[in-house]
Amino acid sequence: MKEKDALAAIDAPAAEDHTIAPRVIDGKFHAEVRDSRVVIVKTSSGEIVPEDEPLWLTRGRDRLMLPTQEHYKKLCIADGCNDFQLGLLDKVIEKFAAYASDPSRMKQPGITRGAAWNPLEPASAPHEFFGDVQRKP
Repeated sequence: MKEKDALAAIDAPAAEDHTIAPRVIDGKFHAEVRDSRVVIVKTSSGEIVPEDEPLWLTRGRDRLMLPTQEHYKKLCIADGCNDFQLGLLDKVIEKFAAYASDPSRMKQPGITRGAAWNPLEPASAPHEFFGDVQRKP
C-alpha cells in the first residue's frame, strides 16, 4: 500500500460483508488472518511484524493516550521524522481527540485490572492471564 493509501486507511469504513477484512490499527499497521493465524502487518510493505518484536497497543478510552501521542509527536519532530510519520500522527491524534471529546468513554489506564470495564461499577478482580500484577518500585 502506498503512503497516500496508508493515510486514507485510517479513515476507511469497516467492511460491510462477512469476510474477514484486515483491521486497521493506525495507518501504518493492520491485523489480518494469514494461514489461520492473526498477524500484525506493516500496511505499506506487507511485512509481518515478528512475534518476538514487542508491540504496544492502546485504546481510545485511555485518558492518558492523547497527551502521550502529542508528546510522542514532539519527540518525532525533534528527531527530524518525515512528513509521512507526522501526517499519520496527526490523523491518529485527531481520531483520539474526537473519541476523548466524550468524557464518559474515558478511563484511567489499568483501573479495571484486566476485567471488562463498566464506568458505573468499581473495578473487579485482575484478569487471570496476568495474575496478580503488582507495580514495581
